[in-house]
Amino acid sequence: MKKKNIGFILFGAAGGELLSIFASLFMFPRYYEQIGMPTSVSRIAIISILTVSIVVSIVLVCAGVIVLIKFRKED
Repeated sequence: MKKKNIGFILFGAAGGELLSIFASLFMFPRYYEQIGMPTSVSRIAIISILTVSIVVSIVLVCAGVIVLIKFRKED
């Protein structure tokens, strides 16, 4: 496998992570409501999940860009 393809795999992983952000925005509040979690606790949980997901997405995109720039001349 070309090393350049690793950059595209990292972009794909970042896209998957962004999909998990949207899932956490729409699915987790319903789950937390069903189990009876207080609103303030569920907000903190959702914010922490979103923060981690956004940080992971940024790291994956940066790593993908670095790999693509580093190996752009490779065929």
